[in-house]
Amino acid sequence: MDTALLIYFIEENPNYLDVTDAFFEAMFRGDFSVVTSVLTITEVTDSLSLFVCFDR
Repeated sequence: MDTALLIYFIEENPNYLDVTDAFFEAMFRGDFSVVTSVLTITEVTDSLSLFVCFDR
């Protein structure tokens, strides 16, 4: 799973919300499984820390 998908989902980006919601709903239903990496998790947490800082 790519970093952008996770960030768009977590931030509820209105440009991608329909797509990310559909993706995660299908994943949670078990339609498919995903693989990601430590790098993706690192990029997401770094991005979220910036998001939280600027959102205040």
